[in-house]
Amino acid sequence: PEQCNKIGAYAFYGNKSFKALNLFAKNGIGERAFAKCTGLTQVSVGFTYGSEPGAFEDCTSLVSAVIQSGTESIPNLTFSGCTALTSVEIPEGVRSIGCAFVGCSSLEEITIPESVVSLSDSWDCDHLKSIHIKSLDSWMGMNNNTFSLKGGRKLLVNGNLVKEVVFPEGNGYNGYTTISDWFKDYEYLESITIPDKTVSIQNDAFNGCDNLSRIYCYAETPPHLSNYAFSDNCIQ
Repeated sequence: PEQCNKIGAYAFYGNKSFKALNLFAKNGIGERAFAKCTGLTQVSVGFTYGSEPGAFEDCTSLVSAVIQSGTESIPNLTFSGCTALTSVEIPEGVRSIGCAFVGCSSLEEITIPESVVSLSDSWDCDHLKSIHIKSLDSWMGMNNNTFSLKGGRKLLVNGNLVKEVVFPEGNGYNGYTTISDWFKDYEYLESITIPDKTVSIQNDAFNGCDNLSRIYCYAETPPHLSNYAFSDNCIQ
């Protein structure tokens, strides 16, 4: 019911009977509260920062998950081991996504809202092919974006595959630009434009971007290159 504010740790752990869940826990969901509920096929769930890891861990029949508006953070391991999960809806307003989908081997695409400022790279999803975003500015504007584009994962803005990137000016200290590793291992990247006042290209920024063939640099003083800023195969 609506007045249920919190679900305690292991509250329904291992329950194999119920198939659907609609819940917004205002004071959080405890550790592994619904883990190993192997009959569960769909959830609509919202939770707060008080929630703990592994809420739906190893719910191996779970096919679809809707994260409700009002949720700001998706904790680590929330859907870990949900091997049948194919559909996840994440609303605007979510600010942090931890390594929530580890082992979701049937998940092929995900949409990241513009509101996300922290995105973990620990998504061990074997078949994840496409990451949908609203804008490159939001992708590069996250305080913590270590999401991995390895394995041929496609990055799409409003359905269009990203092949060229023009980096914005003045994202660093005192109006200077620093380029981080937002596109590491992104094999579809073909062209980059580096703006004036770029002072640094950080570790692994374009490591693994083996199809990168055009670089336009408008910084009169060449930016500092950190370790493996470009891989050996980037420019032949």
